Amino acid sequence: DGRNGLVIDSNVNIGSRVFIWTEQHDYNDPYFRCNNKGGKVHIEPRVWLSAGTIILPKVTIKEGSVIAAGAVVTKDCESFALYGGVPAKKIGDRNKNLEYSLKDTYLHFY
Repeated sequence: DGRNGLVIDSNVNIGSRVFIWTEQHDYNDPYFRCNNKGGKVHIEPRVWLSAGTIILPKVTIKEGSVIAAGAVVTKDCESFALYGGVPAKKIGDRNKNLEYSLKDTYLHFY
């Protein structure tokens, strides 16, 4: 869902069944309209969105962050940190000396 803007920078790894939402329905609206309650989502370089993660509107996931499988991100995530849970909370740190680059090549388990 990119209705309110979706930016995905380079070298982002997106696992299976990841949902990124930039808009949501207003559950108090009598007609269940969206009412522009959402906002842009920005995924910065070298972020890893693990399988089954959900990213909600108005979130920036900063460079090098890892979002654990099944996490629901409701707030901005700081750089080079590990987030997990519902809602996602910081549970660790990531190495800042990342050198990999995700190209058009397929890197099977090696």
